[in-house]
Amino acid sequence: MPIVCFCVTGTGGTQFYFPGGFNLNSFGLVVPQLRVGNVRGTEALVRLVAGVEAGDAELGKISLFGIGARHSISQWFSMPVDLAAGFMYQTFKMGENSGGGDLVATSAYTLGVQASRAFPLGFAAVEPYAGLSYDSFQTDVQYKSSSSGSTLLDVEFERENTAHFTLGVGFNLVAAQAWGHFDFARQNSFSFGVAFGNLGI
Repeated sequence: MPIVCFCVTGTGGTQFYFPGGFNLNSFGLVVPQLRVGNVRGTEALVRLVAGVEAGDAELGKISLFGIGARHSISQWFSMPVDLAAGFMYQTFKMGENSGGGDLVATSAYTLGVQASRAFPLGFAAVEPYAGLSYDSFQTDVQYKSSSSGSTLLDVEFERENTAHFTLGVGFNLVAAQAWGHFDFARQNSFSFGVAFGNLGI
């Protein structure tokens, strides 16, 4: 995978080479997710994308794995809202370097609490929700540039820890759910999704 690199010249003629990136601001990724619950106020979810070609020769294959769980706190106490606590762990890998390893590998986890309240509207229910969480994220890049010869360069970025706030709304139908929310964090983002099969098991 060709990567454009740039050079920074230091004192005494020293030079430092850095990867120039993929010339992308962002890209979208559809991720299948399986959620199982509600068992004693607890639900679990799994996300998986296994070696899917990104459709761009510059990006290569993409893999993602995530696992998480959430437990209802409000079931044990009398509260005006539904309150839950949960965690999520996720890895993301993209591309292949000349050594056969991952070009870009990331890992992230989050711990947080969420509050919501459902308002029935005939055949559906609208459920505004908010969340506050603590996130941790790390990225590792391994690549070979024309300046490094046969040496595989390993750039491990310092782990970032940050808090973020979520505001969203969900729509609960008889056999499906839809939701959308905005995350206020160091990197703001918007997410939406649709789920089918409220089986109640």
